[in-house]
Amino acid sequence: MEVIILKRGAESVIILDEWEGFQVVVKRRNPRSYRHPELDKRLRKERMRREARLLRQARASGVPTPHVLDVRDSDLVLEWLPFPTLKEVLGEHRDWACRELGRLVARLHLARIVHGDLTTSNMLTDGKRIYLLDFGLARVSESAEDRGVDLHLIEEALKSAHPGMEDCFREVLEGYREEFPEPGPVLEKLEEIRLRGRYVER
Repeated sequence: MEVIILKRGAESVIILDEWEGFQVVVKRRNPRSYRHPELDKRLRKERMRREARLLRQARASGVPTPHVLDVRDSDLVLEWLPFPTLKEVLGEHRDWACRELGRLVARLHLARIVHGDLTTSNMLTDGKRIYLLDFGLARVSESAEDRGVDLHLIEEALKSAHPGMEDCFREVLEGYREEFPEPGPVLEKLEEIRLRGRYVER
């Protein structure tokens, strides 16, 4: 089949390709010319392996993600999910999707994973489930600050990409409270982060 480039970014390129007779998504980390070639190759390989490990951990914790099919050098081979992004269809699914998103982020945090890039462009939905994508910035952390930043990223993404849907983030927080046993410290950090932003804007 013809290789199709789905997305180009500063860090990687996302390709629709074929693997062992199946249609798959390949995430390929871009080389960095400012690094020594051998060091660059090693770093890209390590980061892909870390991303694959965190994707698997997230899925094992009840967070829908694409299946990791293979990791080879700087390529990550993933299950192809032919669904629209949540950004494209959130308005159609807001009755359940906002609260469900909060639950998924809580499960992620309970698994000691912070995503680092939670936007509705990095999520797919089939109308029944939300799949989280792109764990390239994800890391292991139990910090309330890091978890608060994750929630704040969703809040800012909703404001910028979905104007008029301010109530959606309230539902995200309700879902988070339902799933996360003691959300108080994380929500306090979220409020601190909001206040910092307001101070900077002044």
